Amino acid sequence: MKPAESLYSEALKYYKKNDHQAAFPLFSQSAEMGYRSAQFYMGYYYANGLGTPQDYTKARYWYEKSAATGDSDAMNNLGNLYENGRGVARNYAEARKWYEKAAALHQKNAQRNLGRFYENGYGVAKDLRKALDYYLAAANQGHNDAQYDVGRFYDFGKGIAQDYAQAFYWYQKSAQQGNKWAQNNLGTLYEYGQGVQKDYAMARQWYEKAAAQNYPWALRNLGRFYEYGYGVIKDEKKAFDYYLAAAKLGKDDAQYDVGRFYDFGKGITQDYAQAFYWYQKSAQQGHKIAQNNLGALYENGQGVQKDYAAARQWYEKSAAQNYTWALRNLGRFYGNGYGVIKDEKKAFDYYLAAAKLGHSDAQNDVGRCYALGCGVSQDYVQAVSWYQKSAQQGNKWAQNNLADKYENGQGVQKDYALARQLYEKSAAQNHAQGQYNLGRLYENGIGVAKDIQKAIEFYKKAADQGNTSAAEALKRLQTKQSPPAQPAPKQPEVKQAPPKQTPPKAAVPKLTCPEYLRKELEGYIGLGSMKTALPRLLEQPNPPRYLLFTGNSGTGKTMAARFLGRMYREVGLLSGDRVIEVSAADITTQHVKDAQGGILLIRDANKLSLHALKGFLPKDDQNILIIAACAPGTESSLSSGESRFRQTVSFPDYTQQELLEIFRLMSQPYGSLIPPETYALAESQIRAAERHKGNHFRNAFEVADILEHILLTRGSRMDYYRFLSAVYDL
Repeated sequence: MKPAESLYSEALKYYKKNDHQAAFPLFSQSAEMGYRSAQFYMGYYYANGLGTPQDYTKARYWYEKSAATGDSDAMNNLGNLYENGRGVARNYAEARKWYEKAAALHQKNAQRNLGRFYENGYGVAKDLRKALDYYLAAANQGHNDAQYDVGRFYDFGKGIAQDYAQAFYWYQKSAQQGNKWAQNNLGTLYEYGQGVQKDYAMARQWYEKAAAQNYPWALRNLGRFYEYGYGVIKDEKKAFDYYLAAAKLGKDDAQYDVGRFYDFGKGITQDYAQAFYWYQKSAQQGHKIAQNNLGALYENGQGVQKDYAAARQWYEKSAAQNYTWALRNLGRFYGNGYGVIKDEKKAFDYYLAAAKLGHSDAQNDVGRCYALGCGVSQDYVQAVSWYQKSAQQGNKWAQNNLADKYENGQGVQKDYALARQLYEKSAAQNHAQGQYNLGRLYENGIGVAKDIQKAIEFYKKAADQGNTSAAEALKRLQTKQSPPAQPAPKQPEVKQAPPKQTPPKAAVPKLTCPEYLRKELEGYIGLGSMKTALPRLLEQPNPPRYLLFTGNSGTGKTMAARFLGRMYREVGLLSGDRVIEVSAADITTQHVKDAQGGILLIRDANKLSLHALKGFLPKDDQNILIIAACAPGTESSLSSGESRFRQTVSFPDYTQQELLEIFRLMSQPYGSLIPPETYALAESQIRAAERHKGNHFRNAFEVADILEHILLTRGSRMDYYRFLSAVYDL
């Protein structure tokens, strides 16, 4: 063995033992003797300060010597020095020259570096196709970061047609080598069923692998899984812990989530000061929802001194990113003069901006401005148009206001029947003004048969919520109904009583579903035969107090329960229509008590034995409707002869066409964020999901997942509460 080679071999032994002090002088001697590999290591040692003080100039000197002898690793590292301006002025052109020399010798790190240069336009014109070619060259040599890059390009259609199957293939190769970014993205493909069969368990496993490497995206994804129960039992405490871990690593979304949990007391004791702290961290990174929520804390003096000026500043930052709630909040500030000079024109402009982005409250505000001439010329036609947009999203204030226009023929043809239907929709959402107006129609026989008892009923509901007009009307009607005091009657002469006769039994009044509820039910997507079956429950001599709902997730069971609550309340079978929803694993006797007067919906009821379930059922069931929900094929234990759940309502999966209709309905509030080509992509995903559905197809929740993914990948952040409240009614 030649002396230079011998010295290099000895140095390499010390290098492998991490004894750099011993290795450096041996590498130095070998390098001085012209040994190429030793020259590379001298450059490496100087660049990283191993066994000697860091010195990029000397590192460049030795890399150049090694590169001159054809060492591709030295060429790549020289490119690195020029790219980052270490020991030399930054020079992308020179860096690219050295990367190209190394790549020509199939050096995989250099191939990936050239991919980065062409992807990001470092000293060259951006060229995604060229970038992909370089990434592929490195990936085919097993470079795990390049494999992740190729997966990323296929995932998002960069430089090549989008192909989730290819994205899955390359992410998997990279993930198996321990790449945390690939592990997280592989989990995402499993979560959404893109390029692979949807599998929450596999998604969670890959997220856990990435989270074990402290990858904040994966930690946050696990937080989402436990918050919303994706393939796991919901656990808000566990969700909070994952969000907190990601937040501490600086993830803005997770910092917002931690703030949200403290704000609303989810998984942790409510603490506005902590909510403020985490919202502020997230807001400072530009998170628009955190900016808005931070503004709300300043506005209300929660966790911080009340400060309208600071609130407005944060609302403005959020509004600059077109966050609809912030735009509307600024409208409120200018409309009411909160910390600013009252300016109805400015208020209207902010309301209009939010309304055009689909915010239902802002649409109602715009309608109100047109109706009253606030900040804009009075225009009843425009008022009706905006009230309609808002009412179609279920906004109870807009439903009431639109009803008022139909009742009075302002901006639209007078129509008492339609006015009544809209007041009923508003009142059904416990809107006090809608209840008062409905009472007024029944009192005066406007568009409906005069019915003082019904008028009193609606006035009382509104009065109980503090509506003063309703309280006065209620007092007036009750005074009218009270009979005048009568003098004590003279005692009659006692006569022989006639023989006792049994009076004939009064006929049981026939119960029918109110027409407005029937029409509303007809407007629901899907449900098939249930649109006639649900109202027919009232035709039974004793309408059932116990029902068994069977069907996969997302088939409308919660929506049907809410409908039944309103129907039973309208005909007097229930005193209210509140739905208490609880899983079999979490049910307590308190849930049953809370549901009195309304509906108790028990999810996954088949997981309780009939004996255990009986322990929760009330003795007095005359003011409650109990619904046990379970997956198809699991109901046998609940519908046996001794069970109270003797009537089953089956919910079929939605058809492909119905799923597409649900997507269009769900996506309406986010129209500006979803261009036509994205609609086409989403619809193809929905068709694919429906075609390949398994036994546990999640129906409308599948659609919700696709919409959520679209909004997130387009760089927006949803108001999860508004979004999920809509989803969980399915």
